Amino acid sequence: MMFFAFKGLWRDFRYCVFDFNFLVRGASENSLAYRIHLTVTIIFALPIILYVARRMIRATGGAGLAFRRAFILMVCTSYFFAFKTFWPVRSHDDDPPFYPLVAVLCSGALIAASSKLSTLKWNVDHILRRVPVPAFFAIGEIFVLIAIQPIWKDRTKRETDLLRNVLTLLKPGDYVLDCKGETVFRQRGVRAVYETITKSAIQRGLILDNAPQRCVETLTCVVATTLIRTFPRDTSRFVRRNYLRVTNNLRIAGRELKPSATNPLRCKFEVTIPASYEIISPSENVSGTLDGIPYKGARFLAAGSHTFESTSPSRALVLLWSQAVDRHFTPFEHHTSPNG
Repeated sequence: MMFFAFKGLWRDFRYCVFDFNFLVRGASENSLAYRIHLTVTIIFALPIILYVARRMIRATGGAGLAFRRAFILMVCTSYFFAFKTFWPVRSHDDDPPFYPLVAVLCSGALIAASSKLSTLKWNVDHILRRVPVPAFFAIGEIFVLIAIQPIWKDRTKRETDLLRNVLTLLKPGDYVLDCKGETVFRQRGVRAVYETITKSAIQRGLILDNAPQRCVETLTCVVATTLIRTFPRDTSRFVRRNYLRVTNNLRIAGRELKPSATNPLRCKFEVTIPASYEIISPSENVSGTLDGIPYKGARFLAAGSHTFESTSPSRALVLLWSQAVDRHFTPFEHHTSPNG
């Protein structure tokens, strides 16, 4: 903490580490009915846990070993019920810390069961003496894992396609709007990471959803859409209104130009993100006047209303960020991804 304070970053450090996490108190998903149900579950589960601990102690020869086994059991159950009871945001991401201890308990139980079964006069007792029960479970788990996640299938293509497109399209100094920093190598225009606590705090008015404002201020012309459903409602609406889909995982600043009802050669449109834009068509070169000036290619457009008047009727005119056009990221050259 002293390091960040000396570097002049104490305010940011305090907000990210302390202030933001205190918002979890206002993001609680645990209703009264849920707490009552969990309390009843704990009341019924506690005698079972104590009975199992007692059986473990009796079945263990040494007092020290018995204490360690019972201690691990109590730590696992205490952690599980404490988090389910007191942590206000329910998520499976909180479970992994107690998995290793559960694995230790299960391994001990399987070894004990294997030793017990090997003493019985079964046809398979000689097999169990050579290959204990945990080995069968381990082999079965390997097959289950392969069945769930086949190693011969590339499940990372969606993420690698996103990173490849972002690195191809954006310069190091360009900004991108993403959900959780999944674009990795380009700077984000917003600080918020759109996960459970953040979205709940935005809905309760504890945090301002300033992504649209920040996109304008930072001239953010690219949005990563792999997790677009995670964006807050206002941000999602802003993205769909001001960015065009050019790949399965990216949207670019721009909009479709629709002809006026009174003059099919004239298109009036709004620019929200001030940047350099081009007007393109999938089938022909575009010519005409933009804001009364002959159109000859990419031009910087300030935020506000603009008018394009074509010299000939044209369909599917699109206004798009010029850097995307230069690098062949257009709605007409869709960079598809099977997993996108």
